[in-house]
Amino acid sequence: MKIRRSSDGKNTYLTPRRSRQGRGSSFPACLGQVWKQKQLKVNSAGLLQANVKDLTPVIPVQSAGQGYLLGTVDKTNPTISNLLSVDPVFGKDCWRIIHSQLNRYKPYHRIMPGTPIYIDPASKEIFWEYDVSPAPVKPSLPTMENSIKNIGAGGKDSCGIRLLQAVQSYVGTGYHQNDCYELLVNSLKQMGVRYHGNGGLKDRLIQMAREKGLTDNSYLSGEGVILASGKQLYTKTILPGGGHAQQVQEIAREMAGFLDNGRILSFSTPTRGHTGIVGKSNDQWLYINSGRLDHVVPKPAVTRKGVGAEDLMAEIGNWLRLAAKRNEPLQITMGCLEEEKLALFLQDQVRGG
Repeated sequence: MKIRRSSDGKNTYLTPRRSRQGRGSSFPACLGQVWKQKQLKVNSAGLLQANVKDLTPVIPVQSAGQGYLLGTVDKTNPTISNLLSVDPVFGKDCWRIIHSQLNRYKPYHRIMPGTPIYIDPASKEIFWEYDVSPAPVKPSLPTMENSIKNIGAGGKDSCGIRLLQAVQSYVGTGYHQNDCYELLVNSLKQMGVRYHGNGGLKDRLIQMAREKGLTDNSYLSGEGVILASGKQLYTKTILPGGGHAQQVQEIAREMAGFLDNGRILSFSTPTRGHTGIVGKSNDQWLYINSGRLDHVVPKPAVTRKGVGAEDLMAEIGNWLRLAAKRNEPLQITMGCLEEEKLALFLQDQVRGG
């Protein structure tokens, strides 16, 4: 801890000074953190006299949607527990916070180096990839809702219709509330699917990975959900290169016979992955997903991160350009849920048992 010396003529005092280092110090320069400037008296032996309570940080009440910055994931602090355990505010409750109901099932394995990590001081919920702009008003999608009503329960894929109805309830929420995989999982849970716990869908995905000698999180993705609870309808691997407009047209022709409301569509490169749900509004195919919304329908004034409906073909083109820029192959996978497979993971009350 850095200090500065002052004196009132009788006693010598040491006053804490905020360190310039963001982590690993007693006074990190964290966003939204204000310290009580308590003077520490030096006794005759030259030792600091202070109560730990004097060093309690004060976290100001902020507007809804703002959080306290724990730090950034990097080589020095590769995990959230590294950041949380040394934090002077929340460090003492590190594992209690991580294992709480709000945080225990978050996809920590997918956090990339350089990601800022935040915590809600009130609820103790951990989140990342935070959009600091105010949360938008949740929009309505009347055209898509009408599309669902027109198809009805007797549509080509009633299981997909239910998934689409579930995912629409999250449109307008922020990315820190639901990333792309959490959006799929929470939509399945809304349908009555048991995801966590012994015999749940997550348990099955982990078993599938172990059977193939892979890491436990290998199938915690849209592709994994399709394999465990549905069937794959379309897959294509595109090597990096130009001609994206032609590639999009080719993919559109190939996918045309498989597109339907509620299809699960995933993009995967060696370093990135993304998943979302297909839906149709009038004659336009949309992609409901959580992330940076570059192709929202209708187009908003400001691009943001969160859950929204984007133009499907524009999003495919976006991933082709991203993979080409990183000189990586892109795999596109689309599948559907199957009632028989999904029934294995339904809650008893949904089964009717």
